[in-house]
Amino acid sequence: MSFLASSLLRAALVFLERRPVLAGVFIGCLTFKPRWRILLPVALIASRQWRAFASAAIVATLLASASMVAFGAGAWEAFPREVVAQAGVNLSYHPDLLQLRYDPREYWGDYQTIFGLVRALQGSAVAAWLVQGIATCGVSIIVWFVWRSPVRYSLKAATLSAAILLATPYGYSTDMNVIAIAVAFLVRDHMQSGLSRGEELLLLAALGISLTCNFRLVPPGPVVMMTLLGVTLHRALRQGRQLCSVGGPNAPGVQSPPSS
Repeated sequence: MSFLASSLLRAALVFLERRPVLAGVFIGCLTFKPRWRILLPVALIASRQWRAFASAAIVATLLASASMVAFGAGAWEAFPREVVAQAGVNLSYHPDLLQLRYDPREYWGDYQTIFGLVRALQGSAVAAWLVQGIATCGVSIIVWFVWRSPVRYSLKAATLSAAILLATPYGYSTDMNVIAIAVAFLVRDHMQSGLSRGEELLLLAALGISLTCNFRLVPPGPVVMMTLLGVTLHRALRQGRQLCSVGGPNAPGVQSPPSS
């Protein structure tokens, strides 16, 4: 399912520049993995992609309606209750309830999120929720400002991709394939404007660390995502300084925000 979700996200980001309605269709299909959609509305609203936003809302509504016709409304009535129940089981770690017989660090080591990292380092659930809440707010602000800015679209897409697992408390090692999207857009930006030696080393290090995602003692996912996000922001800030020095968003090679 994670590969399907990453394929839908990749398709949405590829088409968003030129075919926003089609991109919205792919975003609407991501309703089956809501934790990957936390930052998508932030990016769409920040970039004024109203056609993509409307398309995504229509597709999500149609899919929900189709599921009610096929399976009844009972599943949707139980959905909020079950979300809360599963969060209590999976994110609170009650060994007797979960019937686990191994080290709690191994359990939390499979959560490639800020929440999982804090818990794997022996932090309490309250501390983990607090740090996760700060991280979610922080990356939401970052995505908002990057997508509002006139920086290259490849940097916007890489920022969103790298921030997805940082915004949610619930993500497994199977979700780490999202890093391929962030790296792909960074490579695309590299082909357009070059990549410094330091950035190359950081990307190689991030990819190497991602191979240890099944180590199951300390989740490397947040470190990898923060590294990718840091490289992307460095490039975005560097381009922002270049825009200021050459005359603003109308300078050659600068992409203006879409009017849609």
